[in-house]
Amino acid sequence: MNTSALLASSFFLALFAFTGAEFIYDSDGDIVSNGGKYYLLPRREGGGAIKGATINKPKSRSCYLAVVAEPLNENGWAVKIGTPYRLFHISDDHPLNVSFARLPSNACTHSPSWIVASVTGLDTDPVMVGKPEEFSVPRSGYFYIKKYESTQFYSFVFCYSTSSCGYVALKLDKYSNYRLVVTQDRSVRPVIFKLVKATSEDVESGGISMVV
Repeated sequence: MNTSALLASSFFLALFAFTGAEFIYDSDGDIVSNGGKYYLLPRREGGGAIKGATINKPKSRSCYLAVVAEPLNENGWAVKIGTPYRLFHISDDHPLNVSFARLPSNACTHSPSWIVASVTGLDTDPVMVGKPEEFSVPRSGYFYIKKYESTQFYSFVFCYSTSSCGYVALKLDKYSNYRLVVTQDRSVRPVIFKLVKATSEDVESGGISMVV
């Protein structure tokens, strides 16, 4: 096994040890707030800035909105991170709802929520945007944030309602989009990011545009 695969494997095993909960911190060293808005900025080898991309539905004039990483984008789109628990802060054992803080007016959906769904053309479950009823095979479950090794960077885990979990990694699709997908492939490096605060002014003036 090469070094990258070994690190990915070790990280994969550590992700699912839901004991000894630790707070999640942003790039300023503050604990991440429940319902707070953040940019997910990558480490060099962890992919690009996170945003949405339009994916046309096969044999249809309508479209999906997928979550992608764009290497050349500076900040991406801000996301809102919250837990159903009535808490002020987020730790790594809290189930999370993730959504974009704002969608462009021409988005394929009016719901900013991230969901995991089975989509034709991909052999892994991609992270999509919208309501469960907008997809033929939505997956129920929650996201979690886990620390990446001993750094200020993190990655997402998604645990299905069946208690099976996978981490969020990148997969290149036929449209050349680097899609966020849920995988249990230990040889694939997860999406790695740090959390940078986004103010309401940042979100409103962020110049959101669609990736097609």
